[in-house]
Amino acid sequence: MSGRIAAAGDVAAYPGPRGHRRLPLWTSAIEQARVAALALLRGDEAEELRPQPYFWTEQFGLALKVCGELPVAGDPETLDGVLGERSALLRWGHADGTGTAAALGYRIPIPRLRALTRPVAAPP
Repeated sequence: MSGRIAAAGDVAAYPGPRGHRRLPLWTSAIEQARVAALALLRGDEAEELRPQPYFWTEQFGLALKVCGELPVAGDPETLDGVLGERSALLRWGHADGTGTAAALGYRIPIPRLRALTRPVAAPP
């Protein structure tokens, strides 16, 4: 950590694999605050921020949970359910093997949804 300034929350930006960016979500603000406090206490020995983007919303009786980097491009892979029936588990793959996962009207614990963002092993 160069200097003794730390920032967290909606206005804080940080470098990441997809460039310098902000992540104005309350879950991100909590992660940022934890890392910022440790950086002030431990200096260069503190761990770096490893954001795990996540949000959820409910609109018109339909719940949407998303884990992973946004925006996404292209069509998702449907892992379970049927999108047209308003209940589906979706995944968009990224070039580095990671992904963005979304649960639309689909019940799934957040840790399991977050696990779908991790790199997929290449077939042998």
